[in-house]
Amino acid sequence: MENIKKYRYATNGLTPLEIYVFDPFWEFIANNLYPNWLAPNLITLMGLIVPLMSLISTEYLNPSLTAPVASWQMFLYWCGNFWYMTLDATDGKQARRT
Repeated sequence: MENIKKYRYATNGLTPLEIYVFDPFWEFIANNLYPNWLAPNLITLMGLIVPLMSLISTEYLNPSLTAPVASWQMFLYWCGNFWYMTLDATDGKQARRT
């Protein structure tokens, strides 16, 4: 029980890419692009927009999921992943900032 009382959650970068590239990028976005009134939960909710668009486009264009995926859809998947990763990483920074 003593160790539970002393436990403190802390995040730290595990790779040089995260430490020197992603974390400064996320800090810039959270500190310079988000207004103070923007709720972190709204940021998380906005993170679902592009991934859901890619899912809906796939289901609409290829309901059986048997045809090859178009290159623009692959780009949309990449954008959705990057969008979600960025907003997911910055919502916690926004929560701590506000």
